[in-house]
Amino acid sequence: MASFVGRTVKLILLLLFLTTTCDAKTYVGITNDLGGGMNLTFHCKSADDELGVKVLPPQQYYEFSFKPTLIGRTDFYCSFQ
Repeated sequence: MASFVGRTVKLILLLLFLTTTCDAKTYVGITNDLGGGMNLTFHCKSADDELGVKVLPPQQYYEFSFKPTLIGRTDFYCSFQ
């Protein structure tokens, strides 16, 4: 039984190590398809990252990426005008 618990703990530690060293990222893309020649102003941030206010001209694209946390959640909030 102790051998099974020891192997399980080692497996969990290995998975934890592989997940934290992995370069997996989440990508977020924003495109201005408002029409009428209007600019899109937006502001995105998380608890760890402040992307600032961006102005996106018509038919333009903006992308950012982040590495999600292993424990807990990574929440980004964006406001659009």
